[in-house]
Amino acid sequence: MVRPFCNTQINLALRKKIASHLVTRYSTTVAIALKFIPNVISEWGRLKLLDGGDLIGSCGLSHDTTRRRDKSFVKYTLEVDRNMCYRNRPVDFEKRSYYGQVIHFLVLSLPSTCPFVPADPTCTAGRPSSLILAAITPIKPMTQSANGLRMPSYTELGPIEVVDASTIDCVVGRVKDRHTWTIIERHSIIQTLDDPELMATGNPTRGDQE
Repeated sequence: MVRPFCNTQINLALRKKIASHLVTRYSTTVAIALKFIPNVISEWGRLKLLDGGDLIGSCGLSHDTTRRRDKSFVKYTLEVDRNMCYRNRPVDFEKRSYYGQVIHFLVLSLPSTCPFVPADPTCTAGRPSSLILAAITPIKPMTQSANGLRMPSYTELGPIEVVDASTIDCVVGRVKDRHTWTIIERHSIIQTLDDPELMATGNPTRGDQE
């Protein structure tokens, strides 16, 4: 975690989002999880990914609207049950990629007495467990990409969700064409430049770029 840092008063709506994450992560209940989420929580402005990865900024604490480059939009990967809509089918997880804007980086300390957190033999007895969480507003991707380059496009963001910060893969860029934003990944740019067919069918970008 990288400064700026502060202790942030969080509202009930965000506490419930954190509780929902804990329910998914530890198979507890929202009522029990809420008991271990304080009203004031540690917040950091930036996160540095391991192994020389990207430096990600949060919109809530470190976002500078005077700078042209926005490092708060990210790609992240979650495990999703393919059979979530079928009650009688077994759980079948697959990894799916999502994109969104980081609003907060939060550090939640759970006491050793927390009933739903498994004991960690590497931690000192009585020491709290710390979870690094990211509150993200995901994009609402369009059904069909408007740019023809196999890159997701969107016009609006969805409701906030809380995920483990370790699920974040990288920072992504954005290009605006009229009312539509298109996500730009480094590997997508390289793939496009190497593919004559994509270069021929893709629409030229214009307008704002981040």
